Amino acid sequence: MAQKCVLIGQGGWVQKLAAGLNDVGFEVDGVAIDSARAALNPTTWTRVRSADLLVRVGFRPGARTWRGRAFDVALALFGSRATKACYWIGTDVLHLTEDFVEGAPVAAWRTPALGIDHHLAGSEPLQLELARNGVASSLVGFPWRTVQAPDRLPPLPEQFTVLTYIPDSRADFYGGASVLAVARQLPHVRFEVMGGEGTWANNPPPNLHFLGWVDDPGNAYSRATCVLRLVRHDSIGGTAVEGLLFGRTVLYSQHLEHTIHVSPDPDSVMQALAPLVEASEAGQLELNGDGAQWARITFDPVKRFEHLAEHLTQLADQRPGLRISYLTLQATTEGQAAHAHVHEIVRGLADGGTSVRVLKPRYAGQTPSVAARLAQFGQIQGRAVTGLRRSDAFYIRSHFAALPAALGARLMRTPVVQEVNGPHDDALVAWPALQKVRSLVLKADRVQMRLADAVITVTPQLVKWLKLDAGVDEGHLVSNGADVDLFSPHAERPQGLPERYVVFFGALAPWQGIEIALKATSSPHWPMDVALVVVGDGQMRESVERRSDGQSVIYLGRRPYADIPGIVAGSIASLMPMAESAQDSGQKSTRDHTVSGLAPLKMFESMACGVPVIASDLPGMAETIRRADCGLLVEAGSVTALAEAVRTIAGDPALAATMGANGRNSAVMEHSWRSRAEDTADVLRSVVARRRRRG
Repeated sequence: MAQKCVLIGQGGWVQKLAAGLNDVGFEVDGVAIDSARAALNPTTWTRVRSADLLVRVGFRPGARTWRGRAFDVALALFGSRATKACYWIGTDVLHLTEDFVEGAPVAAWRTPALGIDHHLAGSEPLQLELARNGVASSLVGFPWRTVQAPDRLPPLPEQFTVLTYIPDSRADFYGGASVLAVARQLPHVRFEVMGGEGTWANNPPPNLHFLGWVDDPGNAYSRATCVLRLVRHDSIGGTAVEGLLFGRTVLYSQHLEHTIHVSPDPDSVMQALAPLVEASEAGQLELNGDGAQWARITFDPVKRFEHLAEHLTQLADQRPGLRISYLTLQATTEGQAAHAHVHEIVRGLADGGTSVRVLKPRYAGQTPSVAARLAQFGQIQGRAVTGLRRSDAFYIRSHFAALPAALGARLMRTPVVQEVNGPHDDALVAWPALQKVRSLVLKADRVQMRLADAVITVTPQLVKWLKLDAGVDEGHLVSNGADVDLFSPHAERPQGLPERYVVFFGALAPWQGIEIALKATSSPHWPMDVALVVVGDGQMRESVERRSDGQSVIYLGRRPYADIPGIVAGSIASLMPMAESAQDSGQKSTRDHTVSGLAPLKMFESMACGVPVIASDLPGMAETIRRADCGLLVEAGSVTALAEAVRTIAGDPALAATMGANGRNSAVMEHSWRSRAEDTADVLRSVVARRRRRG
């Protein structure tokens, strides 16, 4: 390789990677930062300055410590001419996610000073986790040097022995408390712990033995009956792979082929371990030969180092994917439609190779004051604009208060894509106090639409509205969608639900039609053996609670997002009796759904679950349901029509099954978030290409 590659970061990993790459003929310089002395050595930064390709290993960018910030600045100064890559290999991804959850400036590590051009993920789980944070990465399996695999699998020992790895400094992370609890429950089983002296263990039982640091763990694996790895986060654990190489049964808290998945709690471990002990005592436990063969092939270190070398060879000359700054001034909470839309689009873009720098407010679970809200708006937009120098485009989830950021992008000649989910009056419905400055809200929205290089909307009706209201000649239609893997006909139905029920889920707002659904349950046309199950929270919660009797109407309250698919999939139909107009506090707003159209997420999620949809015959929804033939349309606001539609579905299982199957097929083929992200990426690429042609 003509260009020079330098690996820099966590000492042990850098040294192992450098040795392995050099062994397969790929020359690299490994700069291990394992002490303050190494970090302050001028030779270290002379070597960094010479790099054409600079790869960070084990030290996540943007760490919120003075050491992390100093390291970032030093790399930016001394590695300014190099192409930069980050190799994400384990808990660095966990800490990145924790930084974001705890309110760190989101994606601060993608600031202009850091300039990460490429991201590599050491395993598929890490790649998926990075994508959820908006980081597009290439999958390059981490090529650690495992122990020497035995030529012949050693026989199982006479005494059942469990081998695990728990360093003293990280006992909590590696399930130390669970191992201690299980060892006490199984006094006749020997437990051996590599990696530490057990300083964390309080009064360990006599069957728990600490081996300290083991230079050659091959003997320990040979003495083991099974291998246990309990971690709350992992790439692909070396202990698990090495256990497989020795033909041992492996209990692992992550999902990996040829291992037994357990939760990192004592009860789960006991449930998996007890039958193994019983089988061993009966002489029926066998070596895991299939696992050993699979591990030899899958984790061959030479092939993995060769793959890494091939990838690094290509990186220096490879143009990085698009970099997008994504701004939403609406705080997103799990379970809300906005949360699903933002995070699914971000993940989909990252999966497709686009890195997304997400900027959004965080209010620490409290309802903020107007002053606190405005302060966050200013801070977020300031960060957004300062980060645009290394962004190819600026994506704004439309908000009247985002005008300063839109103007800043205009001044910096960064193309802007606006995402419009409804007309201006949506903000007035959510915040009635804004009626006093209605003209300013409308003007701020219209200016942003006219300044944008492209505008994305979720319904055909909004495309027409944009042209009439803001003079936008060409709006791009990218509707809402569903996570078709999570929302599935096979989603597990929670216990305690009635045998037959229809479901209403989502925001309990007046215009969602929940009052119509409640009244319909008392209609003589409603089938007696069908209950209405309501999931969600909002303005109409008290009305739902008053009507809930545990039989005909069952209110489940707000439930975790992961629970919703099972509730929906277990129903005979999903209800969306939307009203014609949005309302707030009983006052009719100026938003007319016949003008804006409707494309609710829950419609696509219900379709993905394979259940019929019963919805109001309103623009947007109606076209989707008719085209897919996946449900029944009823007159908006009609209690009788809704009750009769539920009776039709309840009385014709064959019709319901056909409509459900049609909806599932349409969701998978046309309405997945993956396809929506691809459509969004097409718009982004087009505006970036157009701006580059203009120079």
